[in-house]
Amino acid sequence: MLRFIEMKGKRFSHFVSKARKTCEQIIATISFTREYEDFGTAESRWQNLRKIIESAQEEVNADGITIINDIPEDCEIYADPVIRKVFTTLLENAIRHGETITKIHCFCTKDENQLIITCQDDGVGVPDDEKRYIFGLRYGKHTGIGLFLAKEILSITGLSIRECGEPGKEARFEIIVPENEYRFLSESEKK
Repeated sequence: MLRFIEMKGKRFSHFVSKARKTCEQIIATISFTREYEDFGTAESRWQNLRKIIESAQEEVNADGITIINDIPEDCEIYADPVIRKVFTTLLENAIRHGETITKIHCFCTKDENQLIITCQDDGVGVPDDEKRYIFGLRYGKHTGIGLFLAKEILSITGLSIRECGEPGKEARFEIIVPENEYRFLSESEKK
């Protein structure tokens, strides 16, 4: 009889734990979606990319992780103002899921007629078999909407995102910005 009561206690404890985790997930989802209320309501405009990432850094608790922002000071992108949340999501995901992460590096490169903005970390990376799912709705270990919304925010102004890191070594998110959606002020001032 005592064994039966112990088993019921463990089972009850399991259900309470599961219910608590579900409640925490619901609260996190509500909080997360509240931040996106203005998504798509403001007009896209030219924004300083370095400052966007600096603002995103202020929103996350890096907890000893070094964040390197090597975006040139004169780089601007034409995007919805809520794009800052894309970078907040990328930083938060790196911190939350990187496990062995010590640094996050943000930089950009020109490739033909486009700009590639890279957020790369030195954590455990994304397993190959998960890469095609990570931008899907409800996929992941937290709210399941962060990378999905990031992809949607970027698509409003014709930007796209992909993950091309090496599993076990790094996560590497690349945001592709088409030719007319970015500029370097020093170059445009020369014209």
